[in-house]
Amino acid sequence: MNKEFLLKGKIRSLIMILVISLFALLSCQNSPHPAKEISLNPLFTDNMVLQRNQEIPIWGKSEPGGEVVVTLNGQKKKAVADDNGNWKVELSPVPAGGPYELFISGEETHKIKNVMVGEVWICSGQSNMEMPVDAEWGKVNNSKEEVANAKYPNIRLLMVDKVMATTPQDHFESAGWKECSPETVPNFSAVAYFFGRKLYKDLNVPIGLIETAWGGTVVEAWTSAKALKSINEFVYEIDALNLGLFEKNKNEKSYNKEQKAWVNEVQGKLKESGILSRGYNKFGYDSKNWKTLEVPKIWENQNIDFDGVMCG
Repeated sequence: MNKEFLLKGKIRSLIMILVISLFALLSCQNSPHPAKEISLNPLFTDNMVLQRNQEIPIWGKSEPGGEVVVTLNGQKKKAVADDNGNWKVELSPVPAGGPYELFISGEETHKIKNVMVGEVWICSGQSNMEMPVDAEWGKVNNSKEEVANAKYPNIRLLMVDKVMATTPQDHFESAGWKECSPETVPNFSAVAYFFGRKLYKDLNVPIGLIETAWGGTVVEAWTSAKALKSINEFVYEIDALNLGLFEKNKNEKSYNKEQKAWVNEVQGKLKESGILSRGYNKFGYDSKNWKTLEVPKIWENQNIDFDGVMCG
């Protein structure tokens, strides 16, 4: 009986060892390894401002399956990169304040310094938003004085570079966040700066301003493809952007053929009308007897009684 008891005890011990070993092996396999090759979205640079009193998303890319640890003001949250290498961490809300240091860690650690928490605003639009405080092509009244007094280290500025793309992008080009100063404010949006300055004085919290403006852009460039496709005249254009290179080239040749046919049709009608016989479409035409038209100005105020299109 004693030998049988001892044998059973040994078998149970062996089974326990095997179970523990298997559990440890499975645990090691299921535990994510520290992420390699971490890269951050361009929003996350020194001097940045995070939005106060709401969850704070921090995101980027790394090797798929790697674990990323994000630390801010005593908080530590983790995320594992998906199959495409995308990861995202949601930090709990933080009240206005700073400066803090933001750490994003895997096999290596990214340290982002001088981080503030406050109000963050996107300042977008055309030339009215883009017009700078003091630059060659545009400036405000008393611009030199405004620039000299723009000493607000807790107002932070981020300018998004102008880069064209035919599809939505998850990255952008930028020189990063800068503290507002006489050195950084001259080329920044005047509307955004004065708006941010008033907010700062009224709320007394850090202010982050993101300028993403491009003068002369059409509203369609700021509208999603899904929304544009609800308008019949944009269906072809949106589909064309989604086609492969071969199809794009094929459509471009077709379009050029149609365009050339249209130009020939217009030229034919002009020739038939006799208007080209006046010769102003030919090199060397003398236009010294033509009247001068001021623009912008109402035609009727210049003794021109004409409705239509004028070219010059």
